[in-house]
Amino acid sequence: MEKIIHQTKTSHSWETHTICLDENEIKTQVVSNGWFKTPIPYSKIKRVIAHNKALNCVKLETDKGNYLLQASNSHQRDQWFHSLQWKVTLEQYRGILLNATSATLVQDLKLLVALAVNSHLYISDTYLPVLNIVSQLLSKKSASLSNISHEDLITALAPLVENNQPTHEICDFFIKHCRNAPRSLIVLDTFTQIVHRILKENVNFGKSSFLRLFVIEYIQALNCQNNPSEAIEKFLHRVHGPLSQCPHPRILSNLVSVCLSAIYHCFGSEIERKRNKKGTKVSNLHPAVVSHDLQSVNILNNQKTLSTKYMKNSLQEGKVADDVKTINTENSTLDMNLKESHSKQKLNKCLEETTSVFNIETMKLFVFVMDKILQIDDWGPNVAGLLQPLPFPDEALNNKEFLRAMYPLVERITQDSRDYVIKTLQHSREGKDGWLQLYSLNSPLCEDNGKLFSSMVTALLLPGVQSGKRKKFLTMLANSQLQAIITLAVRESEIMIQLLGEFLELDIIPDEQKQLQIVSTLLCTASGNKMYTELCSHRDVIHTMEGPTYFKLAPNSTIVDLQVLLGTGSWGNLRELDLSFTRPTAGIASTLSRLKNLKHLNLRFTDFNDKDLKGLCDSSLNLESLNLCETNVTDDGIQHLCVMSHLKYLNMNSTKLSLPVFTTLKGSLPSYVKYDVTYTEAW
Repeated sequence: MEKIIHQTKTSHSWETHTICLDENEIKTQVVSNGWFKTPIPYSKIKRVIAHNKALNCVKLETDKGNYLLQASNSHQRDQWFHSLQWKVTLEQYRGILLNATSATLVQDLKLLVALAVNSHLYISDTYLPVLNIVSQLLSKKSASLSNISHEDLITALAPLVENNQPTHEICDFFIKHCRNAPRSLIVLDTFTQIVHRILKENVNFGKSSFLRLFVIEYIQALNCQNNPSEAIEKFLHRVHGPLSQCPHPRILSNLVSVCLSAIYHCFGSEIERKRNKKGTKVSNLHPAVVSHDLQSVNILNNQKTLSTKYMKNSLQEGKVADDVKTINTENSTLDMNLKESHSKQKLNKCLEETTSVFNIETMKLFVFVMDKILQIDDWGPNVAGLLQPLPFPDEALNNKEFLRAMYPLVERITQDSRDYVIKTLQHSREGKDGWLQLYSLNSPLCEDNGKLFSSMVTALLLPGVQSGKRKKFLTMLANSQLQAIITLAVRESEIMIQLLGEFLELDIIPDEQKQLQIVSTLLCTASGNKMYTELCSHRDVIHTMEGPTYFKLAPNSTIVDLQVLLGTGSWGNLRELDLSFTRPTAGIASTLSRLKNLKHLNLRFTDFNDKDLKGLCDSSLNLESLNLCETNVTDDGIQHLCVMSHLKYLNMNSTKLSLPVFTTLKGSLPSYVKYDVTYTEAW
């Protein structure tokens, strides 16, 4: 803006300038050799006065003279007056606080915070200068602050940081309080709101890792309460909110990021040892540097940044010692070598025991936090999806304590009723391991004899989970987990026996020797022997390319009638099957999946439901027409029809089909498919 400047020390003269209110001074953006040749520091301004309202002027009184700033209108003059008054007042408080004694510091700080909170200025940086003053105070007067109650200082700062992001220095001050007094009421009363705001509004912990470190230390402080589990649950429910859906999408991703980062750094010492082992230097620590107080051993100190392939930015980490020395023992005697080696081994063992206990407990804490987040209904699927690619360092995935801590969480995902949650147990990309491989009986870290592995396979084979990719999933299991499946089948695991039967039925394993292994495994158990006998009889019936191409089952027939019918004779040539008006048909999908050449299926007015439809979609049938008129299917099952790419006609008349699902289905299937959606919401 164009402004007129008038200095009144020696003479009256007007100059036109474009003025900028900088952080510490007033300066002009116009090259001048006049009165405004040098900037005017706020510290030199004694008073700001609204002068000569008729001319819209603001008067600045300094040691060198008085300046008149003339604005173009009264509104602009008032803006200058209040902004300059605010800048000068802040500069005065800066000097007062930096020179204050311990007795008056808290009171002066409260006055500054009250001034900022009650300010009527509507500018974006109202609080930023105040935060900078407080940061400068905490960094320059850290020695004198030790004589002042930290709780009094935090209480004074609370109104300022509850609605504004704390700076690096303020976060360091809060972190020290969390470590030194984790059971203080300030942690529960004041820090909770500050952490809530950080999780709600932060968009990138990579640029503000000190905020993430503060959240980590806050959660560790909650773990020191009388009832840590209850304290953590209350915190999570508070940040989630009272509604069934959390209204702030950033909170979940930030919480998971905090947990993953903390877990990663729990294994930082092991990573560092591996790096030192690969290098040419040997760590030589003096026993005096080893602390026997676990509270003082904190690998999350703000000292050093580590990176991982899963996270672009990570928290900063401290070390017990950074100096690495090379030990030269060429001219030493054998006795001295043995003595020094024994001393070093004893020291390293002591250090490893001290840090490993702390690391394991910290890791268990943040795994517990993720487990609690997973239990919140609307957050559970997203947490499972975020954990699907196993975003942990290799040191964690090869650690028994970590896998033991993650066991309840993975088990909870397995027991979830939602298909898309269960699917996260598989690997996210081809060639990558998932939770299924990690807890497999093939893994050397498996401690439950394949119990969780069996549960995961059972869940992943539920109708609808594979969404038409069941055979691909079975092929993956046959290629990578066959020996584990055979071992569990020998132990009479029903799901593993069923898997081996499907391997043979679908010709998934071409290797003749492996087929013989499977047959021998099935014959060594009673249930396996029965399954193999049934499989052989079904093969004779289904694979014989004879019999009718069309068959209609009589009304009011049951699935038992169909199973008996398909268990004898020759049905390998059947292309069209009419089961309309038969009852009941629940559980018929597994029977129909054996008819490999079936192209047309009529299920009108049956009790065919979503579970059966999901099973039908998971089968390898290439249906061209499907009649679901007046069945019990809903959107939950209909959405899986998108995998039936060979369909030409689909009848969903009088079903509970909604318009959004129908729109999505039409976009997934070929454009030539004809639909009948009469008497549905999509009609």
